[in-house]
Amino acid sequence: MKVISGPASKELAEAISAQTGFPNVPVVSKIFPDGESYVRLDGSVQGEDVAIVQTTCPPMQDGRLFQLAFFG
Repeated sequence: MKVISGPASKELAEAISAQTGFPNVPVVSKIFPDGESYVRLDGSVQGEDVAIVQTTCPPMQDGRLFQLAFFG
């Protein structure tokens, strides 16, 4: 099991990883001036069970949903 820390919930994902002992997979993310998002996993999760930690609360809930969808 690995914990993927979404761009909007890095601190929470790190805390979950520390409490459970599961490795945290960091995410590289960027929001461009035109509002587009770039999201990339900084590690491999192939063949692993994962828990994605990403909030979708305001503000920017639509952008955070798209970031979450990019993990799928």
